[in-house]
Amino acid sequence: MALGLPLLRAALLCERALYEADGTLSIIRVVHAAALPASGAGRPVRLTLVVMLERGEAPSGAHTLRLSIERPSGERVGHKQLELDLADGATAQSTNVVLDVTFEPREEGAHWFRVAWDDDDALLARVPFTAVD
Repeated sequence: MALGLPLLRAALLCERALYEADGTLSIIRVVHAAALPASGAGRPVRLTLVVMLERGEAPSGAHTLRLSIERPSGERVGHKQLELDLADGATAQSTNVVLDVTFEPREEGAHWFRVAWDDDDALLARVPFTAVD
């Protein structure tokens, strides 16, 4: 497990996120659920995952942000790793990760977007998205 973890400022799913001219991040239409198609077959859902971190106790240097989706059945899919480099400096250093995500909710229930730091044991957040019939 990581020795020091960053502070989680926010982790959410939205329709889109925009960086304004002054560098401010605007989060548009926060979402938490969608209807499954009548056929039962998965229809791709396009979302934006926003993770806002502050350095906190995380040491400087290279780190890995690990993202995956846990289906209601417990199966994990969509594994993605993003490399982040934390420079030496203030513990208030902030990092925003904005990631476009397309996935198919094939079963009804809560799908959990997992956000982990350096290894899967250092879980920072689980963001729910519910597929309803």
